[in-house]
Amino acid sequence: MAPDGIDPSLEQEYALRARYPERESIYARMRGASEDFRARQRGHVELAYGQSARERIDFFPGGREAPLVVFIHGGYWRALDKETFLFLAAPLVAAGFSVAMPGYDLAPGISLAAIEAQIGEALGLLRHRAGELAFDPGRVVLSGHSAGGQLAAMAMLRGSSGLGVRGLFGVSGVYDLLPLVATSVGASIRLDPETAAAASPMRLAGLRAQVPARLAVGADETAGFRGQSHDFARARIEAGGQAIVDEIPGTNHFTVLDRLFEGDGLAWIAARLAAVG
Repeated sequence: MAPDGIDPSLEQEYALRARYPERESIYARMRGASEDFRARQRGHVELAYGQSARERIDFFPGGREAPLVVFIHGGYWRALDKETFLFLAAPLVAAGFSVAMPGYDLAPGISLAAIEAQIGEALGLLRHRAGELAFDPGRVVLSGHSAGGQLAAMAMLRGSSGLGVRGLFGVSGVYDLLPLVATSVGASIRLDPETAAAASPMRLAGLRAQVPARLAVGADETAGFRGQSHDFARARIEAGGQAIVDEIPGTNHFTVLDRLFEGDGLAWIAARLAAVG
């Protein structure tokens, strides 16, 4: 352990800014694609679920009584915004799904527990306005990338939104936050062992075992991130649930997003929702 409390081995696994200097160019491409998609998408609305500028949801309708996919962005709870990732809705809307992408305030300005509460408020608003927005609140898949995977998993496990969540589609998610405590990431968001444990889906893995999970991760990601998905899937299976992990060849923590809702991923979501009438 370094004098500043950083564990070099964990830092190598979870501190991604130095490992992937190309990420800014990837984000720039994503933002451009997202701006193009939003500009040409009819029926798009932005919904406020709170008072802050980030407490907003981008909603894209897929047709009356369409099933809903909720996607939560990542950024280690401290960076990025929903606007960067709107392009991911394109194949879903084209396939007839409605899509909601909530934003949230960032750490360390607010705690992880407060961010989780904001996601809960966003999902509650969607449930309240399901009739107006014309989606089916009984057929919902929660999804997220990286920190968004943690937020989606916690929302599914707690099950307090009133939505009929039929699947969790996590991508490069963080399901055990304890390893982050001894990293620069943990220091930047003021993470300690108690708050890390409270925010870890792994600690709640036995809840709502009836909700199947598909967990994707880039095959070129660190052992730490690949292990997060495999360990959470194993915990869900041991609790009597269904979970599978896909390591996507030739992708890392950032490029895996390009294949998030394509091909097999889209088919899995459709199958989960078709199974409930």
